[in-house]
Amino acid sequence: MRTGMHAAGVPDDPWHVRWRNQLGALHMRTMICKHRIDTVCAIATELAGRDVVPWENVCQTCTACEVPQAVNYVTASIAAHAWRRDAGDNETAARLHAQFHAQGLFAIGRPAQEPIEIGEGPGTVLHDLLAAKGYEITPTCSCLGMIRQMNEHAIADGNADWSRRNKRLIADVMVAEYHRWRGRFILDTVLRTYSTRLILRACREWEGR
Repeated sequence: MRTGMHAAGVPDDPWHVRWRNQLGALHMRTMICKHRIDTVCAIATELAGRDVVPWENVCQTCTACEVPQAVNYVTASIAAHAWRRDAGDNETAARLHAQFHAQGLFAIGRPAQEPIEIGEGPGTVLHDLLAAKGYEITPTCSCLGMIRQMNEHAIADGNADWSRRNKRLIADVMVAEYHRWRGRFILDTVLRTYSTRLILRACREWEGR
């Protein structure tokens, strides 16, 4: 039985969500936040319209940001991602991500950073495809270096053949980044297949321009 803020009308969570929530409860016990109800973040839950249990070091990041324990880029991000992560609803996650971006929520409390320069090429197209699906690439992502390599080889060769030949390597980097930020709740084979399709699509779209 669900005991969170949105228990009524929401299907039972699968086992991996319950397991992840239990792990989240362990690291949240030491956090002091008036917006936490049991293990649920009330702020993110209000934004998402469903219970949102923060994972890993999200609470620490929220508390340490410039607008702590409030509607900020951290709570908005986990609110949108909760639909993809917990319910497998990519459509709702993408809709909320676009809505929050338009409302400027992702800028609240976020440290200022220099624009990411990645050049032009299939890597940039891949970057745009990921961003459209709610996956933001930051200066610390290992994906960034791979995207630059895709662009550099494409410009030098005049085609995207390097990216096609190395699609497994690129996909492995994407899968590793997913696990680093989202947890290990989707099989590697599924992630790798999806990533490979995006890579090949990026190659086709860039060459078609």
